[in-house]
Amino acid sequence: VEDNMEPKLDWLQTRLDLDDEQLRKMVMTNPSLVYQSVEDNMEPKLDWLQTRLDLDDEQLRKMVMTNPSLVYQSVEDNMEP
Repeated sequence: VEDNMEPKLDWLQTRLDLDDEQLRKMVMTNPSLVYQSVEDNMEPKLDWLQTRLDLDDEQLRKMVMTNPSLVYQSVEDNMEP
């Protein structure tokens, strides 16, 4: 399991430019993050949010840090108008 989690956490940390403490806080408050697929879930959602809301990287990071569940919520059911 740990072998599967590390690449996901590395990707998330890099994508959102998180320090170790920020990443730890996100995972501790939202443990289901480690079960999300980067290719099928996290990457498309973060890309959609950033594009749809016209966010720069810093704005996206702040948004996801405030509400980490955005990474795994359904775009169709929870985000699209």
